[in-house]
Formats: sequence, structure tokens, C-alpha cells
Amino acid sequence: MIQQPWVFWTPKLSWLQISSHSLIVLFYYSISILVFYFLFQRKALFYAGSWMLFGTFTLTSGTVELMNGWTVGYLHPWLASLSEAIAVAMLLSTVLLVALLLSKVLAKPDSAHPQASLQNQLDVNTTHAAASETPAVAVTEESALVAENSMLQQNQTQPLNIDWEQQINEQIAQLQRNHPQLNGDIPGRVRWLEELGLLQSLSTLISDAPDFHSALCMALRLVCEVTNWDYGEAWLPRPDDRVLECTPAWYSKTPTLEPFRFSSQKLTLPPNMGLPGRVWTSRRPLWIEDISALTDTSMVRPQAQVAGLKAGFGVPILMGDRVLAVLTFFITQSRAEDDQLVELVSAVATQLGLVMQRKQLEEELRQERDFSKTLIETSSAFFVAVDAQGRILMMNQAFLNAVGYTLVEVLGADYLLTFARQCDRKLLYKNFKQLVKSRQPILKENYVLTKDGRELLVEWRGKSIFRHSPAEAGNEEELDLLFGVGIDITERKQLEQELRHSEERYRAVVEDQTDLICRFIADGTITFVNDAYCRYFGKTREELLGSNLLQMIPGSYRQKTQKHIASLSLKNPVATREYQILMPDGETHCLQWTDRVIVDPEAKKRGELHLSGSSQCSSTPGYDPIVEFQSVGRDVTERRRSEHETARLASIALLSPNPIVETDLAGNVRYLNPEAMRLLPDLQEMGAEHPFLTGVPSMTTVLQRKGSMRRELKIGEIYYEQVLHYLEEIECFRIYAFDISDRKQAEQQLIHNAFYDQLTGLPNRALFMDRLKQAMRRARQSRRSDSRGVPYLFAVLFLNLNRFKLVNDSLGNEVGDQVLQEFAQRLQMCLRATDTVARLGADEFTILLEGIQDVNDATRVAELIHETLSTPFELNDCSNQNSSEDTASGNREVFMTLSMGIALNTNHDEQPEDLLRNANLAMYRARSPVALRGTQSQGKAHYEVFDAAMHEIAVERLQIETDLRRAIEREEFRVYYQPIVSLSTGSIIGFEALLRWQHPQRGLISPNGFISTAEETGLISPIGWWTLREACHQLKQWQEQFPSAKPLTMNVNLSCKQFTQSDLLEQIDTILQEAQPAVGSLKLEITESVVMENPDWVKDVLLELKKRMIPLCIDDFGTGYSSLSRLHHFPISTLKIDRSFISRIGALGENSEIVQAIVTLAQTLSMDVVAEGIEVSEQVSPLLALQCEYGQGYFFSKPVDSEAARALLMAEWEQRKEEVGNG
Repeated sequence: MIQQPWVFWTPKLSWLQISSHSLIVLFYYSISILVFYFLFQRKALFYAGSWMLFGTFTLTSGTVELMNGWTVGYLHPWLASLSEAIAVAMLLSTVLLVALLLSKVLAKPDSAHPQASLQNQLDVNTTHAAASETPAVAVTEESALVAENSMLQQNQTQPLNIDWEQQINEQIAQLQRNHPQLNGDIPGRVRWLEELGLLQSLSTLISDAPDFHSALCMALRLVCEVTNWDYGEAWLPRPDDRVLECTPAWYSKTPTLEPFRFSSQKLTLPPNMGLPGRVWTSRRPLWIEDISALTDTSMVRPQAQVAGLKAGFGVPILMGDRVLAVLTFFITQSRAEDDQLVELVSAVATQLGLVMQRKQLEEELRQERDFSKTLIETSSAFFVAVDAQGRILMMNQAFLNAVGYTLVEVLGADYLLTFARQCDRKLLYKNFKQLVKSRQPILKENYVLTKDGRELLVEWRGKSIFRHSPAEAGNEEELDLLFGVGIDITERKQLEQELRHSEERYRAVVEDQTDLICRFIADGTITFVNDAYCRYFGKTREELLGSNLLQMIPGSYRQKTQKHIASLSLKNPVATREYQILMPDGETHCLQWTDRVIVDPEAKKRGELHLSGSSQCSSTPGYDPIVEFQSVGRDVTERRRSEHETARLASIALLSPNPIVETDLAGNVRYLNPEAMRLLPDLQEMGAEHPFLTGVPSMTTVLQRKGSMRRELKIGEIYYEQVLHYLEEIECFRIYAFDISDRKQAEQQLIHNAFYDQLTGLPNRALFMDRLKQAMRRARQSRRSDSRGVPYLFAVLFLNLNRFKLVNDSLGNEVGDQVLQEFAQRLQMCLRATDTVARLGADEFTILLEGIQDVNDATRVAELIHETLSTPFELNDCSNQNSSEDTASGNREVFMTLSMGIALNTNHDEQPEDLLRNANLAMYRARSPVALRGTQSQGKAHYEVFDAAMHEIAVERLQIETDLRRAIEREEFRVYYQPIVSLSTGSIIGFEALLRWQHPQRGLISPNGFISTAEETGLISPIGWWTLREACHQLKQWQEQFPSAKPLTMNVNLSCKQFTQSDLLEQIDTILQEAQPAVGSLKLEITESVVMENPDWVKDVLLELKKRMIPLCIDDFGTGYSSLSRLHHFPISTLKIDRSFISRIGALGENSEIVQAIVTLAQTLSMDVVAEGIEVSEQVSPLLALQCEYGQGYFFSKPVDSEAARALLMAEWEQRKEEVGNG
């Protein structure tokens, strides 16, 4: 038995076989995929068929290898044989396919492989040109011409433009005429034949090129191969004609020029830049013999020199005046310009321009044909074409779908018999005749029968088309076809019918509406109004139609309405507006309008050919489908008033700072505003049990009768004032509550402030006068009721603190307030509970003592009050000034005294004001230095009981005050002058000006009779300034009349009020400037009290007077309370000793100690001394002995008027002159 080889096959080797077969299959398939991908990307590739065969072969080989690998795992002989058989069959099929493809490629070399055709043609030409004998040359020329003619005839069979072929022939003929080498030497003719063959081959290949890009590629390659140029590329202008950019079309013989190609792809060249830019700008060919020899750097790209390129030339491709492209060629060797080559390539460029023009026309024709076909096939409109006999030539699918036929069923059929109704055929036949005769498009409507018997109403637009145009004379026109475009308007007609019925119903409804309805177009022109609109505005329909809506709107709302209408659009179709209008009756009404847009339901532009009714057909750009606007208005005057009132009331409740509550008649809470919820959080829960609603249900009857009422209640610490209203419409109570806690507190405070002094807490004048009136009322009632005639007696005490102003000014207002407060407490300790003590103001207090027995009760109270003042007031010193009266811890002790006046109700006819006035008069009498005789006053710090004489004195003082005011106006004052003499010589050194009042009834009045009244009333200031002015003028006059070495002086008194005036210095300066007396001759006299009341301020004023050379004198020195320790701080020049000290001096100088002390003090302080009140000669010698230099008094002269004083001066002047003459 013979063993088979596969019996000893080892399974361990199966993995190796399977792996090797798998890798082989993977490689075969990868090669096939790469080849097919390359062919797909390069569709215009030469030898494409060969690449296709190569790819098919590798694919088949891979399949065979796959079958072999598959049989490795199956060891059955029959299975292995079967796989081998299949592989053999596949290889055989591949071989047959390759043979078939080769035969086809060889049979059609021009279409499949243009480069092979060209190479064969070149080989034939080259072979014939190599012959050396002339007859052979003639045969070659003849053969070339025959080949040329045959190729031209072959090209004529291609679908080329006849004019374009003619241009190519003309270019060839021109080339033959320009090259006489055909009859020259053989080498020139050979080259010419090569280039001619190139042009002929290019004519065929460019004509067959699928596109302009392919034609460029062919031209670049053929020119380079035939003319031995190494590199060619094409440049195209961008659409904006600003720069050139390199196209993908290029050719290179050697791979070394590929970097140059890559650099060109990234470039864009502006005009005149590089060889392509120069050619583009000049529109003419340009040759460069040697690139490296150029000096113009903008002519050549640097990359060209790097690539080793030497010569180059460029040719433009023109279409009229426009450059379509620029062809450039380069070679690595220098080369002289070849006009023949330039013309050849220019001819190629011309042919490329024609090809591009033809391709463009063919593309436009194809696009137009495709567009028309697509439009007809995809349009929802009907397209139908029939011949002259009415037979159907064409129908689009939309029409076939509508009638239910197929194209096969209707093609060639009679249109009228197939689709027209029996009743319409004659009319349609007439329409066909009219269409042929008029040659103009017509628009008709007719019914079309469908296959199932339905009737479609179609709107047709027909046109007749003839074979020959009328312009071709001599040719009879023959109808070619009738063409119609139709639209199914069946539904539209139905909708129009329904719309007419709807409009009729709408018009009926609109006319019956009470709302105002109008329609208008965009500019405001009214197109429709209903009857309600006409009635409301009082105009007829004819007056309103055609008018402008904006004229019906007030001017203030007109611009706003225009903007409102302009805002309406398809996206905002409805909007509301309001405005107010003044009606003819003078009332203002509010109108509300609802505006909406009215649109074309199909959004079609009127008069526009609408090919389809579907939603896919858009309207013309810029077409607005809004045709008009509709406004529906109503008078909302009353509603707006109601809404405004409701909103106002609601806002009042919500924003009110006071609680607002609504309850039913039983007191159950219905509504609480936010403030009520905040202040009364448990009101809702407690309801009528809450204190806020106490008694509300029981007020139902009263509220229903009155409508509203007010009440006050207190909840906790809060006082509320409630205003309750009964609302009959909704059967409820509405309660407005107001927190009046602050008001209550303010009222109590006002009441307290109105009747009590805020500083001391005592009753004020108002409360005191009220209680005084009550006391007087009780006294009158007592007199009526008491039969015994015992009167009801009470007393009024008027109190005034002495020297309080001094304390207040020196220690400060706070200390003064402490004095008043403690004094008020002491007064209350001295009185009974039934008595009343009040503060009238400042340091004035009053006391009402009721139910006393006699005046002694009042005087005992006065004595008790005086006793309480014996204890000093311990006060906090707020001024922080140390003094001898200071105590520990910064406290100060102050002793105070007071003056009191007592008045009883002995005169039953007196009023409360009279009784208070009497007490005040008595108090003033207690303050005076000399008390009335028979009273218990001893000067200040005591009391006086009022009697009738005091009233008379007060009346007299009032009369004096009145007369004083008139005296200023009537110039009744006089200035008298008392001499001041030298005690040692007896001569007059000056005068003291003394004021007198020449009263018209009472005669001459001394200052004691009116000065105090003038000071109290404030009249002392104008009187004092008048006195100073008169005295200065008189002094100036005497100084001029009686000149002396030491000028005459004038002493003038300044009152306390004058000295404290802020314009003191200004007044004095003015008077001195007017009078112009001698410097230092005016002396001003002031009292000690003026100096000591405010020493710091007085010191400053005195220093200012001293700067003005005005000497200062202290009048009545020794009677005041000046501090001797401070006297030397003031610029005082003279001390005038009071007359009370001078009158005590005897003839022997007894009782002169005080005068001696004053004189010694003055001498120590370098001051002059003047003794006042010298009345007898016995007083002169002691004064001289005490070294008193000057004096004045009745001993020398009483005060005299100016004439008498002048006489005294004249007598002394005469005596002095006499003494001088005797001497």
C-alpha cells in the first residue's frame, strides 16, 4: 500500500501556515485598497486603466491566497481539491479580464490614454523626419498634412463650437505663415513639425478635457516635454483681482524642483511682482534669459535661484481684456528668447482661453437645463405641453399625481378628450386658437377631469411656441407646441366662497356691535368704520372713510400712537393702547383700543405669479403680508375712574402707617391691613373679645344711624383714636385706628408747659393769674353769701431777687439757674399747701396767700421768707474760678436778698391784673433807697405793703416817661455847666456838663426827677449821646474864645447803659470828629458799679479810650463796692470824692479820715482828686491841707447855662489880662 504525503502531516505546523497565509492576504488587500484610493483621488490620471488592472490583479491574488489558507485547517482531500479548483477559476477569470481591458485600451488610445496617442504621433513624425532623401521628406510632409486633415475631421465630430474650431484653424494657418522653415533646412522643419504636432495634439486633448484644470495640466506637461523645459505652473487671479495665487496645475520633470513647487503654493503675488505678476499686469508674454543676471529683485522669487532655475518665460491666458490665468515655464539652463516658442505657447494659451469660454457656456447651459428640469419635476404647479393637434407631449409629476394618471397612459393622448369636460371642450378649443393667434400669454380658469371622475378647478397661464421666429424672413412659422402652467385653485375658490359668507356674517355682527370698530392701513388712512364708531364721534361714514386716523387722536398722544402702530408685526400682532379725548360737550373721555394686524391668509403678493400653494413657496423678499390694521375701541372712562378709586383705596390701606380693620356686625374680623397685623397680632384670633373691638357690636344701631363715629381707647401703653364707619353695601364695620400716644403725651406736656415754669417747676404767670381769678371769684361769692359782712381776704406777694443779674453775669447762667431752683424750693417750704407760688420770669416770683385774717399774716410770711435767705446758697461753681468765697469740692456759697411787695384785696372792684400791679409797685418801693414814711421798709432786702400813694407815684412815673419821649423830639433838654476850680488858685480849669429838662408845664427839672425813669425805659442812651455832643461843641467854642496854655476841660457823665453799648467807641469817635475839641480836654465820668460789674470787658474799653487820649474819672467814689485791689488795673486818671464825705468835714478838719484815705490812694495811683459838693469856705482849707487839688460845688458856682458859664470865663479872662498888665 502506497502512503500519501498528507498522511504524515504534523498538526503542530498549522499555526505557522495560517499565520503566513494571513499576512500574505493582508498585504495583497492593502495594496489593492491603496491603488483604488489613488485612482479615486486622481480621476484624470494618465494610464488609469493600467492602474485599474493592477489593482484588480492584487485583489484576485489576495482572494486566492485566502482560499489556500482556509484549506489548511481542513485535511480532507476533496475539500482541498475544491479550494484549489476555485482558486484556479478565479485566476483564470482575472487573466481573461486583463486581456479584455488591454484590447480595449489599445483599440481606443485617444480617449483612454492621451499621452500614448501623443507619443505615437510624435514617434511617427520623428521617424519620417529622420529620412535623408527629399522624396521621403515630401512624403513626410504630405503624410503630415493628411494626418492633420484627418485629425481635424475627427475633431469636427466632437461637440465643439464651430467658431472655436475656426479660431484654432486660423491660429494654425497663422503659425504656418509666420514660419517659413517649412521650405528651409531639414532641422528647422523637423522642429516646426514637432511643435505643429504639439499644437494639433493640444487641440484634440484640450477639447476633450473634462474641465479647465485638466486642460491646464495637459498643456503644462506637453509644453515642457516637447520644448525641453523643466518646470511649468499656472497662476490665477483671485475674484477681487488684487493678487495672483498658484493653482494646483503644475508639472516638473525632476523631483528636485518639488520644493520650489511647494513654496509657490504658499505665495500670492501682487501686480508687477515676480514673473507671473509682470505678465498679469502687462497682458503680454515675457522672457527671462538668465534669472541670476537680473538686478530687479521684485522680478524673480528667491526660491527660483535656490532651485537652480535660470531661464523662464510667461504667457497670459486672455478672455477679451481680462487675464484668466498666467502660464510660467522655467529651465535650469540659460536660454535665449525664442519668438517661435513664445508664439506657440501663446497659441496654446489662446486655445485654453477658448476652452475655458466654451466650458463655461456648456456649464451654464447644463445648469440651466438641469434647473428647468428640476423646477418642473419638483414644482407643485402643473406643467403641460401639447402639440399643434392637441396631443400631449409632456406632463410633470405634480399634474399626474393630481389627475391620477401615469405618464405612459397620457403621453400622445388628446388633451381635450382626456381632461376637459364635455361642456368645456368648445370653449377650450377657442382658447387654444386664441393662444396661437395672439402669440401672447393668456390666463384662464377651467375644470380638469381626474381619472376617478373628480373635477379640479385650475388656473392656467398658457404660451404658444413656434419653430421659426418672425425675424427669419421667407420662412413660414410653424407651431411647435402649446405650453401651460397651472395651479389648483379648487380649495382657494372654496375658501373665497366661505370668506365671502364669513365677511357677510362678520359685517352684520360688526354693524350691530356697540364697540367702536375701524380698519386702517399703515399710513393711518381709514378703510372701514362701523355705525357705533360714527355715532360716537358724531360723523358720517362718508366723512370718516379716507380720512386719517391720527387726526382723530389728540396731539399729545399722536406720536405715541404712531410708535404703537409701528410696533405691530407678525410676531406682535395684538396690542392695546389708551388715550384721553375731549368730547364736543367739554368732557374728557378715556378710550381703550385693541389693535391687531390683518394679514394676507396665504402671504402672497397681489399680482405675483404664484406657482404653488404649498408652504414651501416663500413670498417675494421684502414683501409685507400685513395688509391693514383693525382697532376695536370702547369707552372705559367710568371703569378707569372706578379702578383708580379702587387702587387708590387699596394703596391707602396697604401703605397706611395706621391699622385698618374690617369686621362683620358681630365683631368677627374680615380684613386686617399689614400695619394692623403687626400691631395687633392676636386680633384675628380673639375677634370681638379683643380690647381693640370692645363695644363695637353694641354700636351697630348708632353706626347705622350716624354712619360713622369717633372714640378713644387705651390698649396697654398705647392710646388709639378710632374712626368707625358702617358700610351698608357690604354690611360691615371699617375701623381706622390712629396711634395718638405721642399726641397725648405732647398735650400733657403742652398743658404742663402752658401753666408751669420749666426751670423751677412752679406755676407760671398763666396758672397764677387763673388761681388769682378764682380767689377773687371766691371773695365776691363770699361777700354775697356772708351776711355778717366778713370779707374773704387774700394777699399777693411780688418778690424780686436783688443783685441776681450780677450773680448771673459774673458766675454764669447755670449758677443763676441753680439759685432760682433752690430759691423756689425755699419758697415752697415757707407756704401752706393751699397757697400758690409762681415764677413770672427771670428773678420775679409771686405768691398767693388765700384765707388770711389780716395783713399781719402776709407780713409774717414775708419775714419767714427773709429768714430763709439768711442761709447761703451752696452752688456748683461752673466757672471754675477761685475766690475767697469758694468752698471745698468746687462749690460756691452765695448770699441773696430780695425785695417784696404786698397787696391785699381791699378794693373789691380791682381786677387780677390790678392786684398784681399793686404788688409790683410795692416791690419797687421796697427796692428804692428811701422808703415811704410809715412802712416797715429799711431799704433793699425788705418788703412794702401797697397803699394808694404808691399808685399815684407810679402814675406820675408813667407820665414822666411819656413826657421824656416827647422831650427828645421837641428838644426840651438843656446842658448846664458847673465849674471845676483849682483849690490853690481859685481859677476855673474846666466844667462838668449837667443835664436839665425844660418841661413846658413843670419848668426846669433836675436829673433826680427823670434820670431813673430814663434808665428804666432805655431813653438814657439817646439823651446821653445828645448831651455829649452838645458839651463837646460848647467846649470847642470856649477853647477858641479863651485860649490858654492848658486847654479848658469838660467832664461828661456816661450812664451804665451807654457804657455797655457795643458801638460806644464808634459813637465817641464820631462826636469828637464833629466837634474837634483839644486832645485830652474831654473827660468821661463813670460810676464804680460800671467798672466792677464786668471788670475784664470794662478794662478793654477803658484801654481803648486811653489810646484816644480821653481821661477817665470815677464819679461818687467811695459810695460803691469797688475792689481797691483791682483799681490800679484800670486806666483811671481822676477820682471824684462823693459830696456825702465832703459835707462831714468841719472847719478844723474833723471827720476827714475817709477823704484823707481817698486822697492818699489817688496820690499813690498817680490820679487827680476832685472834691464834689463844696458849699462853704470852711471846707476848702482842710481839703488843701489834705492835698486835694481840685473841687466843685455851690461855694464856687451852681450849675449855670452856657451864657452864664461864658460870663464866668470872660471875667476870669479879663482878670488874668489885668494881672498880666499890672505885672
